[in-house]
Amino acid sequence: MLLLFILILIINKIIVGGNNDNSLFPLLGAIFLPNDVEIGKNERKDEVIERHLATMHSVAPIIDLAIEDAYFRFLLKWTNDPEWLLIGQTKSILQCHAQRHAAWAALEALQWNNNKGINVAFGPSCDYLVATIMRILSYKKVPMITNSHSSEFFKEEKNTTLVTQFGPLQDHSIQLIEFFFRRMNWSQARAFYEKQFWQNELHEAGSCRLFSSGFFLRAKKNKWGVEADLIVSPTSTDSAYNRQQYKQLLIEKAGNNYSGGFLLIIKGLD
Repeated sequence: MLLLFILILIINKIIVGGNNDNSLFPLLGAIFLPNDVEIGKNERKDEVIERHLATMHSVAPIIDLAIEDAYFRFLLKWTNDPEWLLIGQTKSILQCHAQRHAAWAALEALQWNNNKGINVAFGPSCDYLVATIMRILSYKKVPMITNSHSSEFFKEEKNTTLVTQFGPLQDHSIQLIEFFFRRMNWSQARAFYEKQFWQNELHEAGSCRLFSSGFFLRAKKNKWGVEADLIVSPTSTDSAYNRQQYKQLLIEKAGNNYSGGFLLIIKGLD
């Protein structure tokens, strides 16, 4: 139902007025998502290093149903064609650091159908790729539907009118922590971010970094009454730090382990 509502938003953004002009249809769409659940494997170990639930294969059937439902429920006065939106351009987007690949995919989408371009884009799920693709698509006023574009970095961007974001928002998580801090009457926080030093800098674009940085920026801009420090912690030799190791980090980085008895640990899937 949510996607159905979003598709109606597409019509409002693309069509001006209330005329029944069949020449506007079918609209053309593109999907910028990974084409498989497993998109990368460790060369030294037989293990998946990245997984995505939102893929072309998983999202396409949902979009097909939403297109059909939108027609019969809302769009009969707009067009006589149930296939009012054709998804004819699917571009496989890999990891979050593949910004050059994403840029080429966006340029190719604009050349689709004899340079007629596209009317709407779906995905990807990474803020950095959304910024890259939207920077190109915005020249043609192409709206994008995505579950990304939620980090603190992109909230001050002026060119966000073409982006419809759905799903969990970073603000919701930050507000939950803010509520928790207020209830506990805490005014200071230290956020530890474990940098993956063996990865390149652009790959440091996962939800953990975005969340930690957004948390830090929100505090520094005095959007809430919490004083926060963002500390890069050494890479753990094991799969994760245990409580005693976190207490030792507090002693080394903060000079005390006063909060060692209570740790609020937020882990992502990066």
